[in-house]
Amino acid sequence: MGCLIPRNLWQAIQSAGDGISFYDNNLNLIFSNDAFYSIVGYDRESYREIDPASLYHRMIKTIIFKRTEALKKNGFFEGELRVRHKDGHILIYLHVQLS
Repeated sequence: MGCLIPRNLWQAIQSAGDGISFYDNNLNLIFSNDAFYSIVGYDRESYREIDPASLYHRMIKTIIFKRTEALKKNGFFEGELRVRHKDGHILIYLHVQLS
């Protein structure tokens, strides 16, 4: 499994049609389901070779600041990110919830 979460939750995440990924505070990938890789256009192996920050829209620094402030103040962050597909032309809007 790789993550310390209940098996039924793990299966639900893995089988979800929505892309789900978990990162640490330094944008190191902890886990992503298959739908996530499909959305961004990479397979698991090639995704490990890129810098995840390269996928984010140029406004990522502003979003990271807002995320950090919201986590400190409210204990959670909710927002949207624009992510660049592997082909470089498509921007995808992802809804993000952090706590």
